[in-house]
Amino acid sequence: MKKILFLFVCSISVFCTAQSQVDIDKLFHANPPSLAPNRPQNAQRPVQAQSQTQSIDSTNPAITELFEDELKPYRGSRHDEFDWALTKKVLDANEHENTIVSPFLVKLLLSILAEAAGQDTSTHRELLTILPSIRTEEEIRELYGRTFGSLLKESSEYELNLGAKLYVDKFIQPRQKFAAIIKSFYYSDVESVDFARSQEAANIINAWCANATKNHINDIVTPDDVARSVILLINTIYFNGYWSKPFAENETVVRNFHVSSKASLPVSFMTKTDDFYYSESTELDAKVLRLPYKGYKYSMYIILPNKADGLNELISRVDSSYLHRTQILMEKVEVKVSLPKFKFTNTVRLNEILKDLGIRQMFTLQASFPQLVRGNVVQDRLQVSNVLQRTGIEVNEKGSTAYAATIVSLVNKFGANIEFNADRPFLFLIEDETTSTLIFSGKVTKPE
Repeated sequence: MKKILFLFVCSISVFCTAQSQVDIDKLFHANPPSLAPNRPQNAQRPVQAQSQTQSIDSTNPAITELFEDELKPYRGSRHDEFDWALTKKVLDANEHENTIVSPFLVKLLLSILAEAAGQDTSTHRELLTILPSIRTEEEIRELYGRTFGSLLKESSEYELNLGAKLYVDKFIQPRQKFAAIIKSFYYSDVESVDFARSQEAANIINAWCANATKNHINDIVTPDDVARSVILLINTIYFNGYWSKPFAENETVVRNFHVSSKASLPVSFMTKTDDFYYSESTELDAKVLRLPYKGYKYSMYIILPNKADGLNELISRVDSSYLHRTQILMEKVEVKVSLPKFKFTNTVRLNEILKDLGIRQMFTLQASFPQLVRGNVVQDRLQVSNVLQRTGIEVNEKGSTAYAATIVSLVNKFGANIEFNADRPFLFLIEDETTSTLIFSGKVTKPE
């Protein structure tokens, strides 16, 4: 059975790489190959800053850092219910494994498929459930317009590249309106390739992916994938960020990471004592630490359960509202941080997870994508056969030159000495804090 492939790719560097892939079946064969187919009860008041009487030198980099690194939780509509529902399902499905997923890319792909499904079809209505507070295509396009407007801003402090390409076999004719929509609102171009020359086509596609992801992903498709396909949609994200407060490599030490209450293994821990935004959540029974990247637009959050075997319970509790309340209550205090270096890749199969989340019809013979291509024989015989995402991440000490200065002293409600020792399985996420876009989420169960 032939396939239409829909693929995403994403990559981050602190380092990190991610890729996802969606296959769509071609349901019949012909020659030439035509398609067949509230505030918590026990929350304390935010810390009060005690001003020091001294002049402020606005040209001092340390002073600039102090004011730039002010956590301002996003107050607008977040539209991230699906992101965390997806994250929890993915983490549950890979119970004992290191796992990372890009909710943003999954949601973006499903939104493009919603455009292909057209209005007033059951496939379209089902796909729109990924954004439950949005009911029209215009609102979805406006949302992605704001998101892309933020993500595509250039900066010397970090690098984030977005790319998308719709590859079609030479006999496929995409609708011009659909091509214009995905170019205007989803930054996706259309390119015709001769899939019969599968090796040549695979080389073209893989070269584009390698360039978009700085060579982190250079084998997204094989010649066999192309030979069984008629359409490929590839979305890419590449993020390269450096800690705003890097860890000194000479302070990395080997310590035990407790894989469970009964087992441990020696791993390299990055260590640093500095001022970070930090919180303790009784709702999640966990500590939360924010590690901003240089530029203070993107941050990694580490969510550490208090119990050695508390990760699964934390996953069952965590949701968007709890995390956002925790962000609002975070305070900047001195924290002694011990965080393991980690690097891993994984492949997450999303078919059953998406079905559990209510996205079912696109996998069936009742799937409808009339806006995608011309010709009833083609458009009425398309269905999604497989959705997967291959992702990787590497976290290490790299960053810019460290500096420090004290202009404001803080009253610390957490006690005199705060330690954030991530010596047991934990959750992490990477977020664009200006739009609350959840780019990556995952867990570390066994640092490698």
